[in-house]
Amino acid sequence: MREVRVRARVALDARTALARLTTSAWHGRLDGDALTVTTGKRSATPGAPAEPATPLDIESPPGIEAVPGRPVSPAGPAGVGSDDDRLSEWALPFRGGTVRWRQREWTPAAPADVSSAAPGIAFEQVDGDFAALSGAWNLLPGPDDASCEVGFEARFDLGVPMYDRVVEPLLARVLARAVRAVLAAAYGHVETEEDPPTIPAPERQVAAALSAAR
Repeated sequence: MREVRVRARVALDARTALARLTTSAWHGRLDGDALTVTTGKRSATPGAPAEPATPLDIESPPGIEAVPGRPVSPAGPAGVGSDDDRLSEWALPFRGGTVRWRQREWTPAAPADVSSAAPGIAFEQVDGDFAALSGAWNLLPGPDDASCEVGFEARFDLGVPMYDRVVEPLLARVLARAVRAVLAAAYGHVETEEDPPTIPAPERQVAAALSAAR
């Protein structure tokens, strides 16, 4: 399981920052070369099957045969869940192809020990190219009432063991870049940082060699 964490300091209080994320206004401000997000529609019939997922469109490293993606539904079929849940569809350009998924989003309870924190946004893949994908946007109050920290964290698995140390680190780096694009689209220019770095030290040489080979 690969983890991606990105955080940024935003010059808004936590609840205003959350409102920016929960609207779709920032979707149209995204750079399509980094990420495309559209608002999904709940199935009209509860329990209806989700649309088929697009096959995993990742260019495999030399000597590794591509393994098609397959639809997975850790959250159940589209249309099943709380009435407050939202659906969105994501398309992430990656090494000449596109990684696609649909995710369910909902608002969890705010941390009990942080009274001024906004609830945040939790998400998990409904169907798409990941074997598993889940995470959250967390919003914590800053040193004053006019700022907060917006944090993104996600865990994903492509479900292909041979991708663990080659493709997944590269995809994690691209996903982190896409998160920075979301932050810029929602809040304008913000300083971001990753914690921990997307690609652990032992895997950076592999990633650098693959990037140089393109």
